[in-house]
Parts: sequence; structure tokens; C-alpha cells
Amino acid sequence: MHPDADLLLLCADLGAAQAVMDQWSADQTDDTDGEAASEEWNRLVTRIIDTPAQTLAGVRAKADVLRTAICEYIPDNSLEREHRLALSLVKDLLATTACVPY
Repeated sequence: MHPDADLLLLCADLGAAQAVMDQWSADQTDDTDGEAASEEWNRLVTRIIDTPAQTLAGVRAKADVLRTAICEYIPDNSLEREHRLALSLVKDLLATTACVPY
């Protein structure tokens, strides 16, 4: 079993919740499903925060969650310096480790 199996599953589940939320934003699903996905997304983010990555795959998965959270939920014009720094670091991490085997 992969050392980060639980974390990777949480991140995959988060992606599924995000997909439903995207449909909700585009009026392609009802409020009940959208609100449930939003609650699930928040629950999953808390679990991801509390689950330490043990491998590069886990670090990359968490970095991608952070990138999505910043890019999806903070408008560009309201990014604080700290948000921009975190986003820059995440983008660098994802780009420089893209070809590194897990």
C-alpha cells in the first residue's frame, strides 16, 4: 500500500466534490447537491490539512489542493502578498517536481 494512500484518496475525493461545485456554479446541478458538495469540500480540506504527506506524491497532491483553493476561491484582485507567495511556491513545486518519479 502506498504510504500516502489515505491522503491521495482524500485529494481525489476533494476533486470530485470540486467538480460538483463547478457544476453548481454553472447551474448544472441543484442547490441540494451543490451545498452537500461544498460541505464535503470543507470537511475534506480539514482532513487534508491534518494528514501529513510522507512522499513526494503526497506533497504534490497537497500543493495542488492549495493551488486550487487559492485560484478558485480568492479573486486575483484581492490576493494578499502572502497568498501570492504561497501560490508562487506551489506553482514552483508542481513545475519542478513534474518529472520526478514518486
